[in-house]
Amino acid sequence: MLEITQKEEPIQTRLDQINQQLRPETIERTMAGVGSLHPENLRDDVKTRLNTEKTRLLTQLELLRQDRTRTRSSLATTDAAIQRLRIKLSEALRH
Repeated sequence: MLEITQKEEPIQTRLDQINQQLRPETIERTMAGVGSLHPENLRDDVKTRLNTEKTRLLTQLELLRQDRTRTRSSLATTDAAIQRLRIKLSEALRH
């Protein structure tokens, strides 16, 4: 579970950065020093690149969340099996 959380943190941090970078005022500020006859094309390219990365990161985050759910389920199943074995061992030792 710790490993999953450690993988999630940098992804979430990068998503937060991308969301900030996608704000119109941030894009304008970023493009202010770039000379072009078609600045709208450059802005669109930046948005497209950031949205593509955002989609990829959201997919990774969803996969990690699914992995967390599967891991929790597996741990619960394992804990239940251990408990059943303890009961059987305890009963066997009494006889």
